Amino acid sequence: MRSGRDLFRRTIISTAPKSQPLEVVADRICQWVDVVGDRERVIASTDCGFGTFASFTFVAEDVCWAKLQMLTDGAKLASNRLWGRKAAA
Repeated sequence: MRSGRDLFRRTIISTAPKSQPLEVVADRICQWVDVVGDRERVIASTDCGFGTFASFTFVAEDVCWAKLQMLTDGAKLASNRLWGRKAAA
């Protein structure tokens, strides 16, 4: 990766009908940090918007919110692993 660039990487799948487990989200973030080599250059994100119609997949609104909560919680867990301390609430 070029110097000075950040990586926004998919850590949850927006079109899947279920939320990914917290540990899976955190593992994905940590794996990308290993690839990039700098924990401050990896930013967890979704793979796409929740309103995509490319595959005609409908994801219920409560599942979308649960996925975003898992993204937040997974990022906190990954931060704890990567920095060795609790992430800010």
